[in-house]
Amino acid sequence: MGKYTFITSSLSTYPKGVVLVTALIILLLLTLIGVTAMQSTTLEEKMAGNLRNEHLAFQSAEAALRAGETYLQAASVGPFNADTSSTKLALDQSGLYKPTLSPGSERWCQTDIWTDAGSLAYSATLAGGAAPPRYIIEDMSSYTKCTKADTCANVPLATTPGGSRKFGTVPDTGRFRITARGVGSTPDAMVLLQSYYNR
Repeated sequence: MGKYTFITSSLSTYPKGVVLVTALIILLLLTLIGVTAMQSTTLEEKMAGNLRNEHLAFQSAEAALRAGETYLQAASVGPFNADTSSTKLALDQSGLYKPTLSPGSERWCQTDIWTDAGSLAYSATLAGGAAPPRYIIEDMSSYTKCTKADTCANVPLATTPGGSRKFGTVPDTGRFRITARGVGSTPDAMVLLQSYYNR
């Protein structure tokens, strides 16, 4: 009958507390992995939310832009408001303007232009937007030039001929600029779109 040798070990041969320290280190590593994964997920969620917000603002602005183009397809349009002062720029809730060079900036940069007093709101309701999309239309046939306060003149611009290869040139084509603003689910997400429309 063969001889068997049994090797036995006891936890008493290890220093006291090693198992506890090892378990705490493993727990710390697992915690770090979990926190990193949570931060990564939170960042991705914010990125997805920002992208959705941007798309919502863009779609809102595009809807308002199409509304402005639809308005210009009517048989008659206007009247378009012009400035009478370099210090007090015209505001009209119809959103129809002559362009201005008075303040050294474009009409759509004007203070309070994107309120009920200065622009037209898109009639349909868009879900999720912090504010309704709005638009203004400028008649580019002339602009208002103010040399000093209360001294303004309407300066004509050259007309842009329209037409096509099939039908030839269409004379006396009016040119209009539509500027639309859309807002996402937060006021910080804002998109401005512009298009030129000949009729």
